[in-house]
Amino acid sequence: MLFFCLSGLLTAELYLRQDATRASIWRFICARFARIFPLFVVVVIGSALIYHFDHRFPFQLGAFAVIKHLFLFGDGLTMWSISVEFQFYAIFVGLWLLCAAVPEKHRTAGFALVCVGLAVALWVAEYPGGKISITHYGQFFLVGILAAIIHWRIPAAGIIGRSANLVLPVLLVALMLWPSHGADPYQSLPLLILAGTVVLAAVAGRGFFAEGTLGSHCMVYLGDVSFGIYLLHRPVIYFWENLIGLQLHWTAMYLIVTATLLAVSHIAHRWIEQPARRIIWNLRQLPHLQQRWRAALNEMLAQPRSFRTMKHAAVREDKLPLPLMSAPSRQVLRRNDTSEIGF
Repeated sequence: MLFFCLSGLLTAELYLRQDATRASIWRFICARFARIFPLFVVVVIGSALIYHFDHRFPFQLGAFAVIKHLFLFGDGLTMWSISVEFQFYAIFVGLWLLCAAVPEKHRTAGFALVCVGLAVALWVAEYPGGKISITHYGQFFLVGILAAIIHWRIPAAGIIGRSANLVLPVLLVALMLWPSHGADPYQSLPLLILAGTVVLAAVAGRGFFAEGTLGSHCMVYLGDVSFGIYLLHRPVIYFWENLIGLQLHWTAMYLIVTATLLAVSHIAHRWIEQPARRIIWNLRQLPHLQQRWRAALNEMLAQPRSFRTMKHAAVREDKLPLPLMSAPSRQVLRRNDTSEIGF
């Protein structure tokens, strides 16, 4: 639930105050797709191959399950939160457009009321839908968005930031120790409020814990590789317990699994996530490059000069140096009528 609240807060912080244009929405879609989908695809396909040979593998993915996951439908059992996350991205685009449609004078307050109304509606409806339905978890995304809106109104420094820094560790401990009593924690209103307060205190806090600890290089790095940690922790445990057959005290197993997981997540981030993001980001710019090439081609075709004349002019302007041309071409050019190229 904290993950969903953080997703709502970060998405709102990064995009909600931008203009909802086609270009900005396309950037948002590409950025979110590049952040999650490449490693997700690798893990899904790799898990299916391993499960085909060893049914002890924790991600039980047959051929049909692979197709469902790749199309982001999921099955409620394996990596189910990815499907919910993409559903939220789709809903966020609609909320973003709605926010942009509200008059600027009342935009923040009006959009906050919309988010509160939607969260209350889900609560009244008792959060309908299955395990991978946005209606079952949407309240946490909405509370994260509300936390971002409140953060915009909090002064950058002062007693609120210092107070948030002091109360944040207490809130985190309370969230981890909250008793569930067998009930669905995602339907608990106190937990919803507590999770929203935690992310708000984390982003608004000023001091050692909020800034010095959560904002340290180590925590930033863990944030970079966090998606790999989430996807790969169960395969790493399977590797040591089932393939290697390692049976040690739980403390030693925890240290070994943690070290292995960090190493594998780093490799996945360095050699899968980052290259895939660069490729997707470059592909995103192809329409703009195609427009520029098309405009340049149209301009070239609209020129009254012949191709031969244009080539000679390019040579004269040092755009096509003579040494780079073939020997026959250089001889033809030197014998050419000097009036045509302005000698």
